[in-house]
Amino acid sequence: MRLQIRELALVGRTHSIRACEFRPGLNVITGPISTGKTSLLLLCRSLLGGPLRGDTPEVRGTIRFLSGRLTLADSDYRVLRPVVSSPSAKIEIAGSDEALRLPVMLRDETAGNTYDEWIMERLGLPILEVPRAPTKPESEPVPVTINDYLLYCLLAQHEIDSSVFGHSDVYKNIKRKYVFEIIYGLYSLTLARLQEEYRDVDMRTRQARQSIDILGQLLVDTPWANRALLQQELDATKNLISDLEQSARRNTQALDQPQPVARLRQQVIDLDFQLAGLRTAILDEQRGVEQLEVLLRQLQTESSRITRSIVAGEYLLDFDFKICPRCGLPVDSQRTQRGGCYLCCQEGGSSISRDAMIEEQDRVGAQILETQDLIAVRRESLLNLRRNIEDLEAGRRQASSELDFQSQIYLSDSATAQAETAAQRARLYESRTRLADYLTLYTKHDETALELSRLEQRRQELLAQMEAESHQEHHAEEKIRYLEHLLDEILDKFQTPRFCEQHRATIDRDTYLPIVDGRRFNQLSSQGLQVLVNLAHAIAHQLTALEFGLALPGILLIDGPTSNLGHEYEDRERVEAVYQYLIELGDRLGDRLQLIVVDNDVPAIAQSYIQVRLTDEDRLVPTSLE
Repeated sequence: MRLQIRELALVGRTHSIRACEFRPGLNVITGPISTGKTSLLLLCRSLLGGPLRGDTPEVRGTIRFLSGRLTLADSDYRVLRPVVSSPSAKIEIAGSDEALRLPVMLRDETAGNTYDEWIMERLGLPILEVPRAPTKPESEPVPVTINDYLLYCLLAQHEIDSSVFGHSDVYKNIKRKYVFEIIYGLYSLTLARLQEEYRDVDMRTRQARQSIDILGQLLVDTPWANRALLQQELDATKNLISDLEQSARRNTQALDQPQPVARLRQQVIDLDFQLAGLRTAILDEQRGVEQLEVLLRQLQTESSRITRSIVAGEYLLDFDFKICPRCGLPVDSQRTQRGGCYLCCQEGGSSISRDAMIEEQDRVGAQILETQDLIAVRRESLLNLRRNIEDLEAGRRQASSELDFQSQIYLSDSATAQAETAAQRARLYESRTRLADYLTLYTKHDETALELSRLEQRRQELLAQMEAESHQEHHAEEKIRYLEHLLDEILDKFQTPRFCEQHRATIDRDTYLPIVDGRRFNQLSSQGLQVLVNLAHAIAHQLTALEFGLALPGILLIDGPTSNLGHEYEDRERVEAVYQYLIELGDRLGDRLQLIVVDNDVPAIAQSYIQVRLTDEDRLVPTSLE
């Protein structure tokens, strides 16, 4: 779960405006008010995915990209994110063995996953969906994203003295509780899969009930409401058809083939020609799909190399085309003299700017989408051709059967008898089809009722399994008690005021919020006290995660750890105690836990840990960039 920010750079149109390096362990950002400290911390958070934060008017008007180096687990990556608010904006990623271009949060046709999902995969965080309403397993599922896990990794300036990981926000609070249950094993992956299956079974159960109601309403008060009578009439109709056809065959004589027979024979021949043409068209479409797939792979390779060029800042494009990306025809590599491009027939080469490479990347992306659309069209055409073949084959079988029958019936010497027989046969066939269709409704009704019974049984089984799974704590209580012990210990080290002789910090088992000496967080009247509790609570979660190997990223961003604390007497000692603990924590666990702290007033003992010092003359984004 190691997640560390090694570097963050703000990049303008032509150069880096501000570059900040961070080390393992404790990193302090300081400076007077309105110099950009909070914006810098929020931009660090934006580099880890989610909505762009800290984009003040100065940042929006000046900065084009966030550039950074991240450590995820045991690998280092260079990341380039454009400063735009669109959730589909593309982030460039380059590692030792991969180069990617992924949308921030909104997946599109050019990428298999998003930047958020990519970070979760690299960290090994559970990727699952949970019911939007925790008390209703059948409610709409929502994903648990990297932003939800990072709720436990950020103490923002506007929340550190008022809420616990945003618990005062209804939607945030739901996700906060889900993440707690996931981290501590109260919400297992098994339960998530059971809930997902339950939602599917519940939806299919409602559909089955609706189908049964519709079928029942369709048959009630009709001549076919009696199933036994319907089956009796169908059997009688089949017997009449059989008797009629046998009688017609007995009365046939060897006569010249009449016009209807010749017309049916020609119809069968025409259908054979059409079938042959459709089969040839299918072969042509299949070859076209294969050629487009070859072209798509070329374009995807070109896109990957352009991405590496963009991230590396160098022109690294050098590859061969076997098929022209515009028309799909083969390209001869010997069509120009040595040194010339055999694709565009131009001589020599030239350097290319970053903007041009990004523009080329977008063009290639558009061409990838166009090629994918063409493949989809070709495949849809193949599907339509196969359906046409099935329809023609069915028509041919029907015409052939009719030809056989007409050949026999028209051999009779009585044209009138033949016509009457054919008309009567047609009426009987129509009646047989109608009766069979009504019986099919009864069959469908029976099958649906059987399926509904099976679904109802499975639904009850899933409810029982979810109930049993929800009561299996998976050793969660041991971890929560350890969390409480750490919270108590850290509060004492911060010299936090306590309210009784027997100090006791606990975690509410319903809300998962801290309770200090019997007082809930909202009952703590001092904002300074709420800051200390919030800080101790966040650190205790990180230490518990490290102790038990829980699914929590090992990074903590803190904005204002000494806000609302005084600077005289005992309060000054508490400030010293907070920083002394953060220093010891960073020195001891720096490789596993990174701390980035923003504060106005940093005590002397932490001066050597300051990584970024902003001033009125040297703001995050200077007023003048000349």
